[in-house]
Amino acid sequence: LQGIFMKEREHALSAFYFALEAQLVKVHKSMRRQEQLISGAVAHLESFPDSRESESTATRPLSNHEDINSFLRKLIDFIARFQHMVSMNNKVTRQIIDAFNSRFQIDFEKCMGLPGGAQLLVEQRDICAWLL
Repeated sequence: LQGIFMKEREHALSAFYFALEAQLVKVHKSMRRQEQLISGAVAHLESFPDSRESESTATRPLSNHEDINSFLRKLIDFIARFQHMVSMNNKVTRQIIDAFNSRFQIDFEKCMGLPGGAQLLVEQRDICAWLL
């Protein structure tokens, strides 16, 4: 995207639009992979025996409890990092658009609208919905 800032205004608008779109699609694919990893982890977690199904916790091996707790901690950490990555990505995207606006003294969103890829961006509320 940086090379676009060196172009003339009339060429920069369309070049920026298409470059931003390409970057947003890449980000979306990465976010989808992260979502699939979380979904897979949750499915794996659901495969552990339910403690309510056993007559007593004494009949279940302790290592199973330890495995579940360890897995849960790792999953929670992964989700927290994913949420942070989403937040930072959205912030950086906004900063890039603001820098473009400042450089060319225009409002990119008013002139061109956001590329379709912007509609694909994941937000923290999306992650919370997935976890329900």
